[in-house]
Amino acid sequence: MIAVLKETLGRLFYILPSMPDQVQIEITNQCNLDCNMCPREDLGVEFKHMRMDLFKRIIDCLNGVRLITLTGWGEPFMHPHIFDMIEICKKKGFEVQLTTNGVFFNDSILKKIISSELDSISFSMDSLNGSSKFGHKNNDAQKNIMKLLKARHGFKPKVTIQSTLQKKGEEEIYNLIQWGSSEGIDRINLGRLDQRFNEKLTRPSREEEKEIVIKANKLGKKCGIEVDCIQYFVGKGIQKEIYKIFKNALHCFGKYCLKTYTYVYINLYGDVTPCCGLPRYKIDNILQKELKDIWHDKKFIEFREKQTEICGKCDLWNIKYLS
Repeated sequence: MIAVLKETLGRLFYILPSMPDQVQIEITNQCNLDCNMCPREDLGVEFKHMRMDLFKRIIDCLNGVRLITLTGWGEPFMHPHIFDMIEICKKKGFEVQLTTNGVFFNDSILKKIISSELDSISFSMDSLNGSSKFGHKNNDAQKNIMKLLKARHGFKPKVTIQSTLQKKGEEEIYNLIQWGSSEGIDRINLGRLDQRFNEKLTRPSREEEKEIVIKANKLGKKCGIEVDCIQYFVGKGIQKEIYKIFKNALHCFGKYCLKTYTYVYINLYGDVTPCCGLPRYKIDNILQKELKDIWHDKKFIEFREKQTEICGKCDLWNIKYLS
């Protein structure tokens, strides 16, 4: 309880922890899909894999971190050494998660996922049939998720469906919630669509978004499945409810981004950046400077002070519009 209150007050008044709790590593930017809402080309990322020798050196620099996400702007299961990477992280005592489109699956990969002790896996999925009209074009994801749910031991890995809020796509979300509940999915996570690089992409208005989130939460409670919004993905249980109560005061009314409070992104070259949405905004390199020192680096401090200016129109983790 003390730890919960400490982090809650820290987030409320933006008192930074001594170092990040979560690190996302850009292990690959190669992908087997070309989804219309993916901004990886606009972000200037190179479509290549991280070298294994570099990955090992990076992991050795992450003492004190709790959670590692093995996902860049590509499909993690395309990396030829993905399961070696998971094994290395687990042997070091880290919690490990990743996000996949669910298509690059076969029976061999499924068995390796189960035996790897992966803690959590998120599937990017915007409709049950994988319709390109509503986001990810992954028609095989549904059956692969069901295979994993049947094969996993107990509740490991935890399975999450990651879905984007798209214009006229709310029924797809409600269908995913009902299906996820019936099949034993652990959580449905709703996120905003990034329109910065593609103005043709449409998403709900603020009022529509609020209504969708409220209805999705009610449906989730009725079906017995956790429904989260990425804007609230900052805690669990009591802590999460406290955030909702004080959401209008959190981070000075939207001045600060929820994502960058306990998190950093490490790109293909070991450069530490504040966010996956800023993969080339280098603070320093993890092989040249300790993570704790990078976290308190002058450039990182300047970013936090000017992040609304640096991040531009990005509002993917802005909570002040939601109820």
